[in-house]
This record gives sequence, structure tokens and C-alpha cells, in this order.
Amino acid sequence: MRIAVVSYTHNNLTNVQRIVELLNAASVERVVHTGDITQAKTLEVLARLHAPLVGVYGNNDEREAIAPVAAQYAIQLVDGSLSFEAGGRRVAVIHDPYEID
Repeated sequence: MRIAVVSYTHNNLTNVQRIVELLNAASVERVVHTGDITQAKTLEVLARLHAPLVGVYGNNDEREAIAPVAAQYAIQLVDGSLSFEAGGRRVAVIHDPYEID
């Protein structure tokens, strides 16, 4: 299974559009976003992916605006952590913007 991991897109629509183009051309089967999508319009661009998108909210995400768009496009975004099976492996996804000593 070909999985792509994307993070900290921070509403940079030019880069997000390029990411979508590259991942669609690479025929990835799932895309994981580790947080900081930031605004709903970024998620609308990510919705053009040919693969399902899942992920976690980051500390800069406008959840109230993003959540309805995620629901509209059947994108799974959760608070906290997310885990799933892929290729016989368990994958965990978190967003932690703080350094750990």
C-alpha cells in the first residue's frame, strides 16, 4: 500500500495544490495529514486527492470551519490521535507541536 504523509500545510494553497498534483500522479492509496491544515479552503483543495484523506487536527486548525468541510468530503479528521491498519502494520498519527525533553 502506498501511503503519503502531509503535515503543517498552514493554508499555503499553492503548495497544497502541488501536493495534490504530485500525490495523484503517484497513485497513492491513502493520504495522512498530521495537522495544521489551518483553514477550510485548504481542506477543499485537499479534497481533490484521488485517495482517501485521514488525519488529526493540529493546534492551529480552525476546527469549527474545517469540520463541516471534512464531513462534506467524507474526510476523517480527529482530535488527539488516530490509528489504522495499513499493509499489515498499525499506524499511529498525532500532532504534537511541542518539543519533548
